[in-house]
Amino acid sequence: MNLFLTLLIALNVSHAENLEHLRTASWSNKVPDVVLCNDADIESELLQKAIDAWKERGEAVGKIVKKSCSSRPGYGEIGIYVSSKMVYDDSAGETIRNVFNNADGSPGNRINHARVYIRPQYVDSYILLEHELGHALGFDDTGDSSSIMSKHGPVY
Repeated sequence: MNLFLTLLIALNVSHAENLEHLRTASWSNKVPDVVLCNDADIESELLQKAIDAWKERGEAVGKIVKKSCSSRPGYGEIGIYVSSKMVYDDSAGETIRNVFNNADGSPGNRINHARVYIRPQYVDSYILLEHELGHALGFDDTGDSSSIMSKHGPVY
């Protein structure tokens, strides 16, 4: 019973945490849809739970769309991919945000699309999906190990 209560409290605290100090980018005037690639072996209910957690934090996230992901996501889309190939060999998941450049050509902070990569052995990790979705929404990692955006990675 104590373990259940602890997990329930931890879940509520993580959804209530203020992460605004970790925001380094944001979506332009578009609410991003989340594209679950047809070949991605991720349960849409699990992904919806991660989306709902971000909505509870006040983030605008659109609907889940299933389609082919042979090319990069379109403007206003977060593509979810399952892949063993990661930039960082030891990572369970990664996110790449693509941003619009400023008028002078310098890097901007307005996201136009994002890609989330999850290793096959972690496709059933809700915490990992929520963490990587946070990156896709414009948040960076933190040293706070109790945060969903912990730089040491959430517990999978």
